[in-house]
Amino acid sequence: MKPSSFQTTIENQFDYICKRAMEDERKDYFKHLSRISKQEVSFSDTGDYLVNQFSTIDNYSGDLQIFTLNGFSIGVESDLLSEALRNLTDKKRKIILLYYFITLWI
Repeated sequence: MKPSSFQTTIENQFDYICKRAMEDERKDYFKHLSRISKQEVSFSDTGDYLVNQFSTIDNYSGDLQIFTLNGFSIGVESDLLSEALRNLTDKKRKIILLYYFITLWI
């Protein structure tokens, strides 16, 4: 049975509308990609300051030099600073550590 010309016309119109909708969606998608690409920055083009914000450094208690002051344990990260503190007398070391922690609390 041969379809009527009216049915063929409707099918052709539906086919056109479907193809047009798909083409419009494709164009919209490429416009969206274009807008996004204008805002994106290559990771290699970012500065060191921004890259460093994405990283973290793990600190372990084994990496610290521990000093005790009035029953408190104080960890010092810097090897150079901890060596300088160890070379001081107990009295001078306590004065420096107390001064440092007092200025933190003020």
